[in-house]
Amino acid sequence: MSKPKRSNIIIFALLGVIVIMVAALAWRNKNKPKGEKVSVEKAELHTIVEEVSASGKIFPQTEVKISSDVSGEVVELLVEEGDSVVSGQLLARIDPEAFESQVERGAASVNTAKAQLANAKSQVDQFTAQREQIMAQLINAREIDARNEKLHKQGVISDADYQQSQSNLRALEANLKAAEANIRASEEGARAAKFSVESAEASLKELRTSLRRTDIFAPMSGIISSLSIEEGERVVGTIQMTGTEMMRIA
Repeated sequence: MSKPKRSNIIIFALLGVIVIMVAALAWRNKNKPKGEKVSVEKAELHTIVEEVSASGKIFPQTEVKISSDVSGEVVELLVEEGDSVVSGQLLARIDPEAFESQVERGAASVNTAKAQLANAKSQVDQFTAQREQIMAQLINAREIDARNEKLHKQGVISDADYQQSQSNLRALEANLKAAEANIRASEEGARAAKFSVESAEASLKELRTSLRRTDIFAPMSGIISSLSIEEGERVVGTIQMTGTEMMRIA
């Protein structure tokens, strides 16, 4: 073989090897996994907002327990759980019938005590007037007795007449003491009657307060967060013990 032909074969062989190598590299690059894309930004100051999701219960900051001051049956319940209420709003009513009867009896006791006081004062006035009358009679009887004593010494009047004047004087003096004792007793009775009036009036005031407390009002504005009673139930008042919790306002 001539020298020029051998050179051509070598050249073509090298070219074939190069083509195969290029094809292999191309196939390798084609099947090579792509890397993650990375974005690049200029560094700046930013506020990072972090949100956290969680489950839980919401409790009110202020929650007021509502109980009745008096015991009795709930005859009216004017709210439901979840209702919005304002301070001073009527929430419920306790049966007032028994309390109304107590107020009537209390008022009658006051009237009776006042009548007894008026009678005691009348007796004081009566015995005082009686004492004044006896004192006037006693002054006259003493004058008569003094005059009869002189006449008796002079023999003008008899022993019987003189003794009669002395007897009248002693009777009037006894009547005066009795009148003064009656005055003291009637004054003591008047003081006792006055105390009875004051006591009856104080009791009546308490009974009227209890009657007013049969109406249950909201102490604050808010929402009925819980309702523990129904109409017709009996509740225990806080005056006697802890009391029945009727509802809560938050």
